Amino acid sequence: HNSHMGEFIQDIFVFGSNRAGISGNGAALYARQQWRAKNGVGEGPTGCAYALPTKATPYLTLSLQDVKGHVSKFLRYTEAHPELRFLLTRIGCGQAQRGGNGLAEAAIAALFVDAPVNVVSIDDRCAIVGPASAWAERVNAQARGK
Repeated sequence: HNSHMGEFIQDIFVFGSNRAGISGNGAALYARQQWRAKNGVGEGPTGCAYALPTKATPYLTLSLQDVKGHVSKFLRYTEAHPELRFLLTRIGCGQAQRGGNGLAEAAIAALFVDAPVNVVSIDDRCAIVGPASAWAERVNAQARGK
């Protein structure tokens, strides 16, 4: 559906989920409404989306170590599917921040430094900001006020 995709046959919307797969708000709700993600899928491919857990339940954020395990699994999936382009939202930086137990964006971004070229970061309007592998670089530049 996008003519500028080049070698990719499909875009996959990657959103921060909870392990229970309850997608009630934020990017998870958008994934359900616009990308056919199914309620009840807490991790992995669903519809034209990929659920990447950042929370255990809608109210409990996972530890960075747990998120890292899920990100590793996701990156293996993206490497196995070079024909797909993965649109990565700022997982763990939206709904997961509520209640003050969220994860630092720089810490999450650092988990993607080795992401393959078919994983790209998107902004809140789904516009591509650049390779996901450069997410940490962009966050650090913002922190330095550049």
